[in-house]
Amino acid sequence: MKRIFLLAGLALIFSSCFPVYRTVRPEPINPQPIQQPQPIQQPAPVVSGGITIYISAGIQVSRIIGDFQPTKGTGATYINGERLVLRADVAYPGYLTLLIYNPQQYDNSVLTNIPVQAGLNLISRDSTGSNELTIAPPYGTTRIRAIFTPYPINNGSYRWVSAQSLNNLTAQLLNPYDVGQRDFAETYVRVSQ
Repeated sequence: MKRIFLLAGLALIFSSCFPVYRTVRPEPINPQPIQQPQPIQQPAPVVSGGITIYISAGIQVSRIIGDFQPTKGTGATYINGERLVLRADVAYPGYLTLLIYNPQQYDNSVLTNIPVQAGLNLISRDSTGSNELTIAPPYGTTRIRAIFTPYPINNGSYRWVSAQSLNNLTAQLLNPYDVGQRDFAETYVRVSQ
């Protein structure tokens, strides 16, 4: 009996030596779901005549662009006026044309014929090298589509007002080249004040 009291007393003494803390995690107030833009579906591989081609947005392409995203990551938030640097990992040297647009406001711009080398490229300027890429309104989600071609495309006035017309423009820019020489990829950023 003495042993039981002695063990109970020791247990009581030792338990008071180690304080116990309760972690309280606040619950979010009215959490708002983050609207994610619908990504381009991953290209579906098709083997034709022993060559693997991919179909993305109804356009046949090759896997030349391995990675395309901002250095801060896909979907990162940038403030108005902040410098934008894009990573483009490509299999062959060629040219990228960037189609930049805000789907909700149909605001768009085109940067043509940015030279790239095989491997990782950091794109921070337009094709002339004189203008840095910077974030500007409209606010919200801005999508950036990179079109790879082996040679410079014709400079022109390119406008679109819907996802379908954007895909039509993409096909128009890629169609002069063989399937094995062309590709496109897309990423997005969030623009805030």
